[in-house]
Amino acid sequence: MLKALKFVGLTLYAAVFVEAYTWYAVDDIRKGPSFTVYDAEHGLAMRKNFAGRRVTHEYDMSFTTGEQGFRGGTYDVVKPSGTLRVASVGNSQAFGVGVDDDETYCQLAERELNERVDCDVQVMNMAVTESKTDTVLSMWDKIVSFEPHVLLVRYDYWNFINPNLIYKVRDGQLVHRETFPNTGLRRRLEKVALLRHFEGFAWYGFVRLKLPTYLTRMREARDRMFTLHTQTPEAEKPPISYDWKEFLQLKELLYRAEAAQLDVVFLKFPLYPHDVSDHFRSVNPNRDERFAALVDRDGVVVIDCSDLDMGRRPELYYPEDEHLNLLGHAELARRVSDGLTGQLSSDCQGSGSK
Repeated sequence: MLKALKFVGLTLYAAVFVEAYTWYAVDDIRKGPSFTVYDAEHGLAMRKNFAGRRVTHEYDMSFTTGEQGFRGGTYDVVKPSGTLRVASVGNSQAFGVGVDDDETYCQLAERELNERVDCDVQVMNMAVTESKTDTVLSMWDKIVSFEPHVLLVRYDYWNFINPNLIYKVRDGQLVHRETFPNTGLRRRLEKVALLRHFEGFAWYGFVRLKLPTYLTRMREARDRMFTLHTQTPEAEKPPISYDWKEFLQLKELLYRAEAAQLDVVFLKFPLYPHDVSDHFRSVNPNRDERFAALVDRDGVVVIDCSDLDMGRRPELYYPEDEHLNLLGHAELARRVSDGLTGQLSSDCQGSGSK
C-alpha cells in the first residue's frame, strides 16, 4: 500500500513539474485557452461568447467568438436585405490562429469586397480549428440557415488526415456516428488545468523535439498500410484509406451544395505536405487529379493557392508554428477578393444594392 501511495505521489509530482517547466521555462510553447469544446454532434465546436488570448514566442493573438461560435461576432439568422453572405469554413488556418480577429483573411477580404461590390458583403468565419470535411457536413444545416451565397472552403492536405471521425462508412454510404462519448468523468477531467493544457507539452515534445525514431516508425507503419491498400482492387477496398473516405465526403458536400443551390469556392492548397516523402506520394497517388475531376461542375470555382504553400512561400508563415502570419492572410485575402468580386457583383444585381 505504501509503495502504491509513493508511486502515485511521485507521478503527481512529476506531472506538476513537467507542467511548470513547460509553461514557464519553454518559450516555444503555445500558451492560452483552448479554442474548442466537446460537442455531441460535431465532435468539436468553437467556444461561444468567448474572448481569449494566445501567446507564443512567434505571435500574440487575441480572439473572440459570438453566440453562434463564429469568430469575430454574432450574425442575425435572417439575412438583411441587400446583403450577400460568404460562409468561410476550414481548419485553424481558416480560423486564423496567429492573428487577431480583424487580421484574418475573412475580415480583410470582407473589407476589400465591400469596396468593390455595390451590396453589403459579410464574410462569416465559421471555421473550426482542427476541422475537416466531415465537420462541414455535420454543420451543414447551421451553415445553410444563414442563407450564404457562397461557401468558401479552404482545402488542403489536412482534409486527408483521419477525415472520418464524425461519419462512418456503411455499405458505401456516409452515416453520422451516434454521439461522441462524453462521460461524467471526462467532463470533470476537462476542468483540470493540468490535463486541459497538456496539449502544450505534447506539442513541444512531438513537434519541437520531433522524436525522430517514433515518427519514423509511425511513417513506416502508415506507408505499409497505404501500400497494402493500393494493391487491393477498387471494388474490394475496405473503408480504411483516408483518401477514399475523404473523397466520399467531398462528393457528399458538393451534392448538398448543388441541392441547396449554393455556389462553392475552394481555396486549394497542396494536397500533400511540403515535406512529405516520395514514397508517401507514391502510395497516395492522384489526389490532385481526383479532386479536379470531382469539382469539375457548374457552381464550383477553384482558386489555386498552391504557390502559397509553406515550402514555396515561407515568408507567409510562422516558421515553427506553421500557421499563416499577417502577411499570409493579406495575400490570401487578395486572392479571395479577386476570385469573388465578379461572382458577387453579378449576384448583387438581383439582390439590390446598398
